[in-house]
Amino acid sequence: PANLEHVSVLRVVVRNGFSKDLADLLLSDLQRHVRILAAHPRSHVPLAPAEKRQSFAH
Repeated sequence: PANLEHVSVLRVVVRNGFSKDLADLLLSDLQRHVRILAAHPRSHVPLAPAEKRQSFAH
């Protein structure tokens, strides 16, 4: 949306059988990295040129 162009989204897709133990490890890892990123904020991270951006499509 036009008013959320500054927001990045992380999408996580997990397979059937993804255990609670693995989910706990994933969440722990994400929390650790969020703390690291929060401790080293940047005022602006420029986007790559449109032709260089990648996304996954089915």
